[in-house]
Amino acid sequence: MSFASDAFAGTLNTELATYSAAWVKITGYTQDMHVSVGGQYAIRYGASLGAYRNTGTPPSADYTVSASMMTTNEDGSDGPPRFGVCGRVSSSAQTMYFTLQTRGANTLKLYKVVAGSQTELASVTNAMTTSVAQTHTLSMVGTAIKVLVNASEVISVTDGDITAAGFGGIIADCMRISGDHDVASIDNWDASELASGPVITGPSGKQMTGGFFDLSGGTS
Repeated sequence: MSFASDAFAGTLNTELATYSAAWVKITGYTQDMHVSVGGQYAIRYGASLGAYRNTGTPPSADYTVSASMMTTNEDGSDGPPRFGVCGRVSSSAQTMYFTLQTRGANTLKLYKVVAGSQTELASVTNAMTTSVAQTHTLSMVGTAIKVLVNASEVISVTDGDITAAGFGGIIADCMRISGDHDVASIDNWDASELASGPVITGPSGKQMTGGFFDLSGGTS
């Protein structure tokens, strides 16, 4: 169930915190992000990563953060666009997990930042077709941190350095050439709680967690 979402339906070139009080710059990131082209998506114009968290409160530290990502075959005026989603974002420190797709290099990476110290946890090749959206999802369940593209798992690591629920967010840079000529976008952002609850044995020994049967037969 979603506890926060945004389609960025605001006025062109409005800074995110002005567009909606639900968006706040993440500690340690000073660059502005904006709503772009007819209130259709969010971008970061220039170089250096901009990052915002949404004030929607997760019910626990186990949740997903996802967004629809799109890119053209061009770089921004300051370099190749980079964009991703964030989770377990601290409200007072530069601490979080985040994904980062880089156009051209065709890489999708998972990072953690703890008190300002950044570590790359994993990297995979992920090509994006020009003007075709991909849904990138960051999943956090206990120490299991995963990244999915269009619902298919591409990264899975174990990390226990960030355990507080924090908040979900977005991160990006280099998404514009000039004027309103954008080369990438973040849209349909969502943060959702994961099913939880007692595990109940269903038909033929299948497991049910939080009201849903796992038809693979594994325990959720």
